[in-house]
Amino acid sequence: MSLAEALKKSELFSALDEESLAELRAASRLRKYKKDGVILVQGDLCEGLALVAKGEVAVEVYNPEGDANMVDLLSAGDCVGEELLFDNEVRYPYTVLSCSTTELYFISRNAISSLLEKQPLFRQAFFRLLSTKLLKKYRHIAMLSQKSLRQKVGCFIREACVLPDQNEIILPASRELIAKYLAMPRPSFSRELTQMCRDGILEVEGRRVRILDRHKLEQLLIENGKDSPIEET
Repeated sequence: MSLAEALKKSELFSALDEESLAELRAASRLRKYKKDGVILVQGDLCEGLALVAKGEVAVEVYNPEGDANMVDLLSAGDCVGEELLFDNEVRYPYTVLSCSTTELYFISRNAISSLLEKQPLFRQAFFRLLSTKLLKKYRHIAMLSQKSLRQKVGCFIREACVLPDQNEIILPASRELIAKYLAMPRPSFSRELTQMCRDGILEVEGRRVRILDRHKLEQLLIENGKDSPIEET
């Protein structure tokens, strides 16, 4: 995918004029990765922003024992490292891995700083992106704090509906990756989806998920979760 096509997919860059796009083209480089490739390593120096042009990437944090926790799951149009651009010596607090054949454009810190200074609309979009990312992290914490596996899945489905009256979503990644994002076994994720279908809450076809009964979904999220306790992973 060309840089121009990748930029159009991103809410951050989509409104830029031709002159600004030309600056970005001159200040960016494309890197391609196979599935399970290492894109960025926790502790590396951040030198700019990475834009996902193709594929899916996982953002993981490792503890001293080497155990990994997935803290974000990104796809085409998403950015990596935007929260780190205001400190010249900051290092990545996470590792980024490719979950499929992946392409990323790395854009220099200077190019982003220049746009922030010269383009008010870009500056607004940038801070809106930071706000969206922060809210996403809080929602992720809320998902992980649910009392049961079914509540975790239900919370994920509800949060994926960005519009108030939205009742259908496309799962943003494979079941395996979403299960990892929710800190649960992959079979458990599939089992809970199946049970929610049997209960008349959802209809699932491949990656397409339709909410059939939003009231039941909301009730599920306020129950004690006794029927489906959290399992050890």
